[in-house]
Amino acid sequence: MAKIIFFSPHSLIWVHAFPEAIVAESLMKSGHDIVYITCGESLNSACICLSMMGVQSGSLEVQRVQVCHQCSSRADLIRGQMKLPGYSLSSAAKTQDDEEVTAIMRDLTPANFSELVLENVPIGRIAIYEFLLKRKKMNADLSEGEWREFYPILKSAIKVFLIVKRILDKEKPDYAISYNSLYSVNAVFTYLARQKGVIPYFMHAGLNLSDSLQQLIIGRDSTLSYIKGIVSRWPEIKSMSCNESLLSEVTGHFLELLHGKNVFAYSAPKSKFNIDVRKHFGVFPDQKILVATLSSYDEQFAVEFVGAMLKPEKLLFKTQADWVQVLVEWIKRKPEYFLIIRVHPREFPNKRESVKSQHAEIMQKMFVGLPENVRVNWPEDGLSLYDLACEADAFLNAWSSVGQEMSLLGLPVVIYSKELVLYPVDLNYLGETESQYFDQIEQALKDGWSFERVRKAYRWYAMMFGRSQISIENSYTGPATYKNKILLKFINGLRRLYPLVLEWNDCQKRSVSLECAEVLNKVFIKRADRPFDVVDRGDEIVPSLEQETEYIKIEMARIAKALWGDIEKEEGGGRGKLYQHFYKFLSEEKRTTLS
Repeated sequence: MAKIIFFSPHSLIWVHAFPEAIVAESLMKSGHDIVYITCGESLNSACICLSMMGVQSGSLEVQRVQVCHQCSSRADLIRGQMKLPGYSLSSAAKTQDDEEVTAIMRDLTPANFSELVLENVPIGRIAIYEFLLKRKKMNADLSEGEWREFYPILKSAIKVFLIVKRILDKEKPDYAISYNSLYSVNAVFTYLARQKGVIPYFMHAGLNLSDSLQQLIIGRDSTLSYIKGIVSRWPEIKSMSCNESLLSEVTGHFLELLHGKNVFAYSAPKSKFNIDVRKHFGVFPDQKILVATLSSYDEQFAVEFVGAMLKPEKLLFKTQADWVQVLVEWIKRKPEYFLIIRVHPREFPNKRESVKSQHAEIMQKMFVGLPENVRVNWPEDGLSLYDLACEADAFLNAWSSVGQEMSLLGLPVVIYSKELVLYPVDLNYLGETESQYFDQIEQALKDGWSFERVRKAYRWYAMMFGRSQISIENSYTGPATYKNKILLKFINGLRRLYPLVLEWNDCQKRSVSLECAEVLNKVFIKRADRPFDVVDRGDEIVPSLEQETEYIKIEMARIAKALWGDIEKEEGGGRGKLYQHFYKFLSEEKRTTLS
């Protein structure tokens, strides 16, 4: 059996820490030697938990102490309930660590911090990951204020480097696991492990928004490498039909996107009333609508800057601004078309972040003097992506997940790079030269809506969700919710007396063994890249193509009900072109009941 280190310094984030501990316990029960490393208030100058609770460098010390105490209490609960062997960073620290950190940082400035490399670990770069996302920056140029905010984060990363280096030398593990290996201190741990010949793995909540906390993805390196690995296996499974259960899971994710309430669903929810997109933007009845979906630059820049993704060397359009400018020049010579440029809602303050991105500033200055057949869809319009989808003829995508979402609705999508997207290229039309790109747009418009595109997208999502993730549902289903006001008042009162009562209850309710225990064990015995590589699919029920078609019709009916309420008549009461496509397909043989 293997020796596995779990690097788990963020115990305050229970929805991450508890599933991670469940996996550690399962592997321990399978015979692996587990070393569970927590924080022990070692990162009290800056960490994700402090940031999440609003504690910054200028906050009162009492606030910092309170958060660290809560985090340590949860770590102690996990260790005590699950009997996980290990220790904290603080117990492995040495008195001279702080002096060494100070010496390393003495000559660092906003201009040179990114050059800091210790034993081949690019600490200066990898430490800034979540800071770039928080500030929505598309470069690493820091103002004096930003440098003061980032400085303690970098300090924590260097401190972790010194402590973890000793831990790895002492423990000599076979595997090293952290929850989201892109977080700054987790990235330091991952890089160090790799340098010492230890195989790094990451864990993360499931990608399906409808049940993300009941599912886990686990694999080598990071979520990005995980998804790319799944994409690489797509050719061998894309011809495999999906059963009812797999297809239903996919629809569950899509319905969560449509509702727009999840913090990871940036689009506004689908409007309850039918929006006349043509009237809103001034589109003539005979014009075909193209929707160009922009992506948030800071996320792309952050993963490239920390080395989690290589920047493509050859792109048809160097920047999104270049892409849009060429599109606008092309479209103004095509009066039969109308272009709607949809700005990514994440670029502006939203329900998850309160900051406007640097890229948003650029766009606001760039989108002036547009042709009559080009309009911009800004977040303040309050329009859902799915309001646009109801009337659009085709989507033009940079690297947004919209490219796979619209394919699931049967709409054609055109992209200009196979390196930028994190899904199979064959879900979309690809044009890698300018002439080819615009030819593909014309072809997409000519081909129009397609059920086979719906089928292919469902199969891809089924692979990404049902066939790739592991379920921990028999031990954890996420935070408890209480709709009864009296019960909620009682629970809140109980928490004042016993702050960890809900976390303790989660520990008590966990199953003796995970349903996925055997798969987890196989991953580490076989040194697999991900669970998908060790799962025996021989027992999976694979329906015929005809059966799958009927199952997909049922799922399309669920989506239709969420979009329009029902499908009763062909004209659809101004519900748009997409409604007509759904109506025609679902009514071809026997209309699906939407009850």
